[in-house]
Amino acid sequence: MTVKNIGIVINFNPKSWMGGLQYFKNVHQICKNSKYTLNIICNKKNYHQLKKEFIDVRFILTNIFDLNRSKQRIFSKLKILLLGKDNFLENFLIKKNIHYFMFSGYLGRNSKIINIPTIWDFQEIINPSNFSFKHKVLRNFNHFMCITNSSKVILSTKHDQNIFSGGDHKIKKKSYVMNMQDPLTDFKIISKRKILDKYKIKNKKYFILPNQYWKHKNHILALKALESLEISWKKKILIVSTGEPNDWRYQDHFRYIKRYILKKNLKKNYQILGLIDRNDLFNLIYHSIGLIQPSRSEGESGSVEMAKSFNKITLLSRIDVHKEQRPKRSYFYDVDDYKKLSNYLIHFYQEFNLIKEKKLINKSLDDNKKILNKLKKVFFKLLKMFKV
Repeated sequence: MTVKNIGIVINFNPKSWMGGLQYFKNVHQICKNSKYTLNIICNKKNYHQLKKEFIDVRFILTNIFDLNRSKQRIFSKLKILLLGKDNFLENFLIKKNIHYFMFSGYLGRNSKIINIPTIWDFQEIINPSNFSFKHKVLRNFNHFMCITNSSKVILSTKHDQNIFSGGDHKIKKKSYVMNMQDPLTDFKIISKRKILDKYKIKNKKYFILPNQYWKHKNHILALKALESLEISWKKKILIVSTGEPNDWRYQDHFRYIKRYILKKNLKKNYQILGLIDRNDLFNLIYHSIGLIQPSRSEGESGSVEMAKSFNKITLLSRIDVHKEQRPKRSYFYDVDDYKKLSNYLIHFYQEFNLIKEKKLINKSLDDNKKILNKLKKVFFKLLKMFKV
């Protein structure tokens, strides 16, 4: 069996984008025991963090893809735009025996290496007010370059594919939809008492909201839903929140959320944990009443895919991506309808039955091998489109 090497760049802080890290860990699981091997391209700083997450992966250490090398990155894009490839990057990857360059950008229409970038979302189109003119232009340029200077483009949902193609059949053919439901391969159950004690969660019944504190994630809706509860319910209902507490576009947003919690006296109803261990997050989802995802826009919501794998009650904002993802036990509300979300909180708090819940979840966990097999089928189908 001839081994084919897949190169991916991880040039972000793994602790700041847990969803991205888990995505690549899932790709690693897909490639195991196949003719495709994962090669992680990163700098030395990231290597020390990543080597704990990827035990049997080949690492290629370099700083040529670092985000702070802005001049070199601009020059590289110009070469690709004008010449159809960047010889320096291509030669580097050829020397490292990389056959597929994936999820990490385009190498050019004339590149010898199969290059398949990912466009994670189209928020500049769905939520344009969240982006400056400069960032809109840069994103549009990236989309143009992906269309004209790559072998194929990975998108997470059909909704994104429709935006990407704009009704153009040729552009649509350039894309490939790959939904990444989490197979939970590294999930290890921790007792409810132990996980609640670890994070000092006093309520045995709680909802989980795992989302970075970016403005479009719409945490404010969950807070308004809590605020609207009658006093008797405020004594019972708790939302546990996890995720990166910073929004690089709106740097005051997290402070605004904290001020709102204090002003509305919601500290006992809304507990912020910040970034936590991945298996701890899995366990908090596993032991929860259900998962809340109130976002105004998404590419593919990783938290919804986790809820799907656990077969949890999922309280979702009514946006196109969520309607496409649609877990079996999903319930929808409009992005500004905090009263409906509030009613759901009360209803599912009352209806929650631990024994029934565990039966539903455990049956779902038994089926998770099927998820991994499905992911393999979709992923390998993409790679087999190209002769290497």
